[in-house]
Amino acid sequence: MNVAFRAAKEYELTQVQPLIDDLLQPISHLMMAGKTAVLKVNLLMKAAPERAITTHPVVVEAVANHLIDRGMNVIIADSPGGPFIAPVLDSIYRASGLAGVAERTGAELNHDLSSSETLLDGAEKLHRFEILNVVKQADLVINLPKCKTHGMMTYTGAVKNLFGVIPGLTKANHHFRLPSRLDFGDHLVDIAEFVQADFHLMDGIVGMEGDGPSGGQLIQSGFLAASLSPHHLDRAVCQLIGIEEKLVPTLLAAIRRGFLNEQTQVIGDTLRVKPFVLPKSAPVTFLPSWVPEGLHHRLAKAIRSKPDFLHKKCIGCAKCAEICPAQVITMNQDRRPECDYDNCISCFCCHEICPVKAIEIKQSFLGSLLKK
Repeated sequence: MNVAFRAAKEYELTQVQPLIDDLLQPISHLMMAGKTAVLKVNLLMKAAPERAITTHPVVVEAVANHLIDRGMNVIIADSPGGPFIAPVLDSIYRASGLAGVAERTGAELNHDLSSSETLLDGAEKLHRFEILNVVKQADLVINLPKCKTHGMMTYTGAVKNLFGVIPGLTKANHHFRLPSRLDFGDHLVDIAEFVQADFHLMDGIVGMEGDGPSGGQLIQSGFLAASLSPHHLDRAVCQLIGIEEKLVPTLLAAIRRGFLNEQTQVIGDTLRVKPFVLPKSAPVTFLPSWVPEGLHHRLAKAIRSKPDFLHKKCIGCAKCAEICPAQVITMNQDRRPECDYDNCISCFCCHEICPVKAIEIKQSFLGSLLKK
């Protein structure tokens, strides 16, 4: 399976457009006039494009231009973290620059908040879950992830980005039901296999390393990458940015389930990218299967990282408590978060959603010793 890379140093439409036009060639036969294409972007939270939290508007605009020039109707869609309601969605569209993309190109910003239950017989984990109707009804789905590290999953890419087809706070329930990062990785693969997006094109011009997907540091990674397969795209990108496959649950699940049996063939530009700094929560390793289940659970819990709340930076918005799947975060009398760490599942949803970076990832003492 081919994964194509193109060197791209900055977000200038005149430079990005021809690269996108070239990368989209493998699906030119699917671009039919009058049909509807959904661009599944990464809109994790309300953030300006230069923060590298969301898919950059220049990349989205170039893809929209390409499809609209071929007579397609284009809808830009995602379900961000937090409440999935029109005022929140509109504020994210404006902050991320996508409202401007819609104005310039004629693409539509999705305002259909409806979803419907989906039965997935072949799922490894959850067999019934809600999926956004705008995605289910599309003639063509193009997945536009952002290249970032991730507190729970180590890396967020093509497969992880498709978790955004689950509506709003429903995603928190999935985290609660599947607190293990390995189980959750399997679930993300289930979702990707159900959606069957037609193409995957990653924004890696400026990525995020460290404690991503919202609290890390920007890194000039300088690439666009594309493939028909989300699994092969994620494998190739992880190799490029120096993240081992064994640390990425979605890749482990894809390997075990045979989705990466075909060779990953990298084509296009030859690139060199400085290895990404991993999140503090990245596992030392996954414990071997021969470790007894009871001991495995205790060891895993002992080395697990946890969120650390910085009360001096906190603005008291309570978004962390609102999104917490395990409902272990409460606001004290000073409107500052307190956490029941004994029951925390280390999903880091609170860390993802904090608008002011007032939550950090704190390594356990045993975990930091093992990494040394």
